[in-house]
Amino acid sequence: YGTRVWVRRWSIGPLETPPQACIDEIEVLQTLSHPNLVGFVGGRAEMGQAYVITKFLENGPFDHFLKYPKGDGTNPLKRIEMLLDVAYGMAFLHGKGIVHRHLSTSILLIDGHGKLRLTDFGQSSKACIPVDCYMAPELMSVPESATTASDVFAFGVCLWEAACGVKPMRSHPEISSGYMPRLSCDASMLPDFVELINLCCHKNPAQRPAFSTIVTELEAIRDTAKSRSTFHFALGRNKTIRDPTIASLPRTLVFLDMASNIRLTDAYIIDLPPKLVPLDLGMCQILSDTAIASMPPTLMHLDLSSATRLTDAAIPAMPRGLTFLSLRDNTNLTEACLLNLPIGLLTLNILNAAKIPDSCLPKFPKMLTDFHMPCAWMPSFNDETVKLLPAGLTTLHFSTNTTLTATGISQ
Repeated sequence: YGTRVWVRRWSIGPLETPPQACIDEIEVLQTLSHPNLVGFVGGRAEMGQAYVITKFLENGPFDHFLKYPKGDGTNPLKRIEMLLDVAYGMAFLHGKGIVHRHLSTSILLIDGHGKLRLTDFGQSSKACIPVDCYMAPELMSVPESATTASDVFAFGVCLWEAACGVKPMRSHPEISSGYMPRLSCDASMLPDFVELINLCCHKNPAQRPAFSTIVTELEAIRDTAKSRSTFHFALGRNKTIRDPTIASLPRTLVFLDMASNIRLTDAYIIDLPPKLVPLDLGMCQILSDTAIASMPPTLMHLDLSSATRLTDAAIPAMPRGLTFLSLRDNTNLTEACLLNLPIGLLTLNILNAAKIPDSCLPKFPKMLTDFHMPCAWMPSFNDETVKLLPAGLTTLHFSTNTTLTATGISQ
């Protein structure tokens, strides 16, 4: 008495037989016990009745934890340890010859001690799987071919989601081709973690590691993260994040994505981890000139797209070691800002900076290799103007241009 449980009930009529998913789940849960599987209490699968009772896991699903991080949810090391919980549970299932077939962050539940437990075993003896972003490419054409390797692929997507904070968007053609979106700024992440994601999501099932190997790799990554305390961390597109959350982040983070966090104010800038290298503040429109001076001097990659309150005065206060700078949609910037750009810039995006004329091209940093030019330049950008571009450019982004000819492109 007094024990909280979770009841999963299937709605069936009094003379209907129970669905196979209920029968499968009871069969799996009553024969298995592991610290990273949901605890089985009871269940019934007979005519007119279909339900499963498991222990109550009070902290909810992992996908909600990633989408709305709070407390130690903002600690990337905690995420690695939770992913290890999943790997332990999956290694146990595969050791018993069981394919889960339905692995995703929404069926990983968090217990009262912050440990992840696997649930939803109703698909584990069936020959089908939902079509979603966790699906391995081989299952698109042959859904009944789910194997331990397709479970590994789904786990790789969970790793990707834990690193980026959002689910990867994959269309059906992309799933069939084995496409996975590129991890943003993955050079700043632990390289072994990136490599593990790539291996788990390999298009060829034979190239994916077994969960016994994944456990070993994740334990090593955890130990490295403990010693270095550096990791890619994404809070992007999380509309619940407010200023006090930033002060709780690990002080030794090297990468931070906070794009589209519309509730943040300039006050949080002073609480940013001091060793950041890349920082994504795209769509954080509240950012102003005065906040720029408080940014970590270690920054090399800074995305200020749509920070529409910025003016020319913000540019001299930017970290001087920047090699990547996006000022896209900053419509207040004028020609004067070019005089104070960091001289070592390699990538510059000033798309929609309408007040900067193309006559300013000679004033751009000479080291530029990647340049997104303003849309306002497109009608007048011609064979003569192209001669003013930095000589070392390897990538030039422009469109809707009708005056540039093959002669100009050859230059």
